[in-house]
Amino acid sequence: MRHEWYETRETATIIVSPVEEVQEVVKRDDTLSISLPNEVYSIRIVHAYSVQSHRILNKQLEITLKKPVCSKWGHLEHVPILAFERQKEIPNDSSEALSNDPIMNMFMEVYANASDEAKKEMNRSFYESSGTELRTHRTQDTCSKK
Repeated sequence: MRHEWYETRETATIIVSPVEEVQEVVKRDDTLSISLPNEVYSIRIVHAYSVQSHRILNKQLEITLKKPVCSKWGHLEHVPILAFERQKEIPNDSSEALSNDPIMNMFMEVYANASDEAKKEMNRSFYESSGTELRTHRTQDTCSKK
């Protein structure tokens, strides 16, 4: 057995199927109880309402509920609220990665932690080699060539 529902501002209509015969449709506290020949089908409704009418059409029970206040409900039954706890962040010693490439991140970290002389040499070697070489200090070979 299953149910669906739709609403207007004044009423909410619940359709229960399959149903061939209904004995009673009654509101008990916050539960709508539908007495069938072999069972009782219950729907817990979280809003205030009164049972206006019910009828059987094509093996479907159509129950019309009257709303005391003209409004939209949005949901009929209680909607569980899922609460998720955010996972604690793992402290990261290094600064945020600026690139998806781990090698580029390593070079950026080396450059950020280098002395002014090392930064100058890194820029010079990168420029002179057209981006194929990166040195952090001057070698004797480089000094003697110039």
